[in-house]
Amino acid sequence: MNKKLRIAVYRSSSLGDFIISLPALNLLRKTFPSSEIIFFTHSNRSKKMKKKLETYKAIDLPWKFLAESLKVKFVKITFPNFFDFLKISLKNFFHSPDIIIFFTDEGASLQQRIKKYFYLKFLIGLRSKTFGMYWTKSRYSNPGNNIHRTLGFARFYSQMKNVSLRKIEHLLTYPEVKKLNIFELSKKFKIDNKLFSENIKRKVITIDPGSLLSFKNWGLENFLILVDEILLFGPNYKIIFVGIKLSQEDTFKINKFLTIKKNIINLLGMTSLEELYTIFSYSYLHICNDGGSAHLADMAGMKVISIRTSVDAKGIIEPWHNRNNSIIADIECSPCYSFDCCPLSNNFTPCLDKISVQKVFTKFKEIIA
Repeated sequence: MNKKLRIAVYRSSSLGDFIISLPALNLLRKTFPSSEIIFFTHSNRSKKMKKKLETYKAIDLPWKFLAESLKVKFVKITFPNFFDFLKISLKNFFHSPDIIIFFTDEGASLQQRIKKYFYLKFLIGLRSKTFGMYWTKSRYSNPGNNIHRTLGFARFYSQMKNVSLRKIEHLLTYPEVKKLNIFELSKKFKIDNKLFSENIKRKVITIDPGSLLSFKNWGLENFLILVDEILLFGPNYKIIFVGIKLSQEDTFKINKFLTIKKNIINLLGMTSLEELYTIFSYSYLHICNDGGSAHLADMAGMKVISIRTSVDAKGIIEPWHNRNNSIIADIECSPCYSFDCCPLSNNFTPCLDKISVQKVFTKFKEIIA
């Protein structure tokens, strides 16, 4: 068990996917404290790429501070053309890691899994012993527990330790993350530092109305109506808008809203992920679209209401500790896995249109109570 190994793990690099994989990465480090762990992620081949393809290029993920205590090396891998593919496969043949673990779940189609397996197997290490890419599904592939999120790792650990998959779920915990100084952040953003004291913490609600993917966007207007409802329900609540910078049109709407509302702080597009994590650590409830901030807030220990489309199956991508607080429309055609448009409608977000402000507000009151 103390043998020093080179262990490669693979997972896509979006913030949410990365955070979902962290409990498994944490347990892997505890199991192999002296081994080298390389976290492989991917990017698609671009026309702007240099002719000399650097497959094993170390990268700085903006959220790798979340795994700083785990001492993991992060590497971006590309899916090259066939000629580069052969060159890289030969080059890496004698530098294969001892073990490759696929952290992905089994939600992808069999064809997609086979394609990804062979590409990654050749590019990372043809001679490596490989775990986590299975061709048949188990009952743990289905929603209802957290094992399916890192099923590849769970199967590896189960085989190595001779324990059941269900027992592994209780061993999966987030790693410790160092927080920034909240008082320095308060000064930087001109916030009264009393806002983050323990006796006020339950009154602090963060809201992220943005989304990088339009089909996941519930709509700014809905979030603003929700804020109205919350402040009418409890005038002492403190609202902090966080997340990515919005479009010019939505920024104008936010600024106009702020001129007539009190108890609201606007930090949209202003914080780094480390700063946001620290603010989350001193706040109570986060409300957002399905996205990275939902998982970041969950990791920071917050209650999280994430408003989800019905594109994915229920129970697949919710935050670890807030699975029951996610809101998703119950419709017959779910899951459709159509990420471009709704197959049954010209409307791009019919699933989200079925989620009313009142439904989210009801969940808010349930959590606050």
